[in-house]
Amino acid sequence: LFQEEGINQHNFEKKVTGLKKHRLVEPMDRLEDRMCKKHNRLLELFCQTEQECVCLLCTEGDHKSHPVVPLKEEYEVKSALLGKIEADVQQMIQERKLKIKEIKDTVEYRRSHT
Repeated sequence: LFQEEGINQHNFEKKVTGLKKHRLVEPMDRLEDRMCKKHNRLLELFCQTEQECVCLLCTEGDHKSHPVVPLKEEYEVKSALLGKIEADVQQMIQERKLKIKEIKDTVEYRRSHT
C-alpha cells in the first residue's frame, strides 16, 4: 500500500507522530465572517475602545493606541455580564408578575366588597 502511493513507512510514521503534537481547535463556522476585511487575517483580538473584533495588523494601524484583549478573554467578560443581565431581567419579571397579582387581587377584593 505504501509503495503504491509513493509513501514509505518511515515518512508516514514521522508525519503521524508530528500530528500527535498538533493542537486541535474547535472548527469555525463561516470562517469568512471571522476574517479582517482590511487585512484578510483572522480576527483574534477585541478593541475595547471601538468595541469590535480586530486582527493583529489592525493593532498596528487604526487601533494602535487602543487597548485590545484576546477575543476569548472579552467573550468571557461579556458572557458573565450577559448572565448577570439575564438574572436581573428574570428578577424584574418576577417582581412585575407579583405586582400584577397584587393589583388583580385588590381589584377583585374591591369588586366583592362594594
